[in-house]
Amino acid sequence: MRVLLTEDDPVLAGVLADFLREEGHLVTCVDMRQAGCLAHWTGWDACILDPGGDSFFELRPSEAAELRHLAAHLPVVVTTGRAWAQRADPARLGVRAILSKPFDLDELGQILETLARQA
Repeated sequence: MRVLLTEDDPVLAGVLADFLREEGHLVTCVDMRQAGCLAHWTGWDACILDPGGDSFFELRPSEAAELRHLAAHLPVVVTTGRAWAQRADPARLGVRAILSKPFDLDELGQILETLARQA
């Protein structure tokens, strides 16, 4: 799969990119703005992103809208250490899954395997 990876922690971005490449995926690391632009192009199979944001406890409406917009163009898996992830509904945001940090890399791998089978 061709995967866009958006993670603002450079160490974690490296770990995730290495894992995804070992699993056979082609990975391009981008920021949130770049992910939004590239999502319109064909050829991307999934986007794994940490949406960041200003609030630990809530996902702001503008941030949720940005996620829904991105997810309208390709499957999105959200990874975040923010508290709102515990109660967020992936379907309501239009994303395939929300993984709370720290998460098991194998769980991320299983989600991508499912996406590949559905493609």
